[in-house]
Amino acid sequence: MSILYAAIDMYVPCYSQSNVDRPRCHGYRNREISPCTASKRRLWRKLKRNPHNTRIRATYRECAHKLRQLVQDREICLEERIVEANNLGAFYRFINKRLRNKTGITAVVDPNGVTLSHYQGIADAFNTYFASVGVQSNNSCPQFSSFTAHKLDTVEFCEQDIIAAINRLKSNLSSGPDGLPPLLFKRIKYAIANPLTLLFKQMLSVASVPEVWKTAIITPVHKKGPTNVLSNYRPISITCVPCKLFERIVVNAIYKHIVDNDIFVTINMVLFAAVLRVLTYLKHLTTGPTMYKITVLPR
Repeated sequence: MSILYAAIDMYVPCYSQSNVDRPRCHGYRNREISPCTASKRRLWRKLKRNPHNTRIRATYRECAHKLRQLVQDREICLEERIVEANNLGAFYRFINKRLRNKTGITAVVDPNGVTLSHYQGIADAFNTYFASVGVQSNNSCPQFSSFTAHKLDTVEFCEQDIIAAINRLKSNLSSGPDGLPPLLFKRIKYAIANPLTLLFKQMLSVASVPEVWKTAIITPVHKKGPTNVLSNYRPISITCVPCKLFERIVVNAIYKHIVDNDIFVTINMVLFAAVLRVLTYLKHLTTGPTMYKITVLPR
C-alpha cells in the first residue's frame, strides 16, 4: 500500500477548495437563462479587459440584474410546481439541497446529564455511546453435529471479480480512514486489479487484515426526537474501500456456496441467522476489538 500512496503523491493532482458558498443556478437553466448567462460571461471578460469603460460596466450590471431576476422567477416557478405536485419525496429532496449546514450537532447531553458543546467532548460522547450499544464479536463459530454439507475451504480471488466489485462502488462517497476514495479505484481499476488480487490472496492465507481496516469514520445521523440526546442518533460508518471489496467478494463466494449446495433447504432458521452473523463479522478476521473514529466537523 505504501507504493500506492507514493504514486498518489506523485501523479494525482491536488487542489484547495474554498469554503465560500457561491450561488449556483445550474438547476434553474432554461432557454432564457442560458443565453443570459453566456452574455453575462462575455460582458465580464470585456469588463476585465477594459475596467474603466462605463458603458460596458453599465451593460454588465443590467445583464446581471436581468439574470438574477430570471433565476428568481425560475425558482418561484419550481417551488409552485413542487407544492402543486403534492409529492413529499420531491419536497424533502428540494429542501435538503438548499440546506447549507447538515450537521446540526451543536450540543449533546452525556449520560451524567452534563451538556457538552465542545467538538472533542461531543465526539467522545458519541464514541462511548456507540461502543456501548454495539454488539461485540466473541470470535467463535456455532457448532452443528448433525449438519452435513460440503465445506467452503477457500475463496478464490480473480481480477474479474475485483473489477466487478469496483464497478459497484459509488463514485461520490467519501474516503475511509486510509484516505483512498472510491473514485480513485474506479479510475485505475484495470491497473490495480492484479495487485489487489495478490494482496487479498495473501491476507486470506495468513488470516490477517491491516489494522486500518478495523477502523471506521463514524458520522452520527439524527433519526428522531431532540438533537441533544445521544440515543436519537444512529451511526453511519465509512470503512476503507479495499476492505469493502474484500468483504464483498468473500460474501459473494459464501452465498454462492450456500445456494449451490442447497443449504438453505436443509438448515433451519437458527442456522440461517448464524450464517448471517458470520457474514456480518467477516471483518473481524483477527482478534481484537473494533476501533471507532468519530469525527464531528465544526460549523
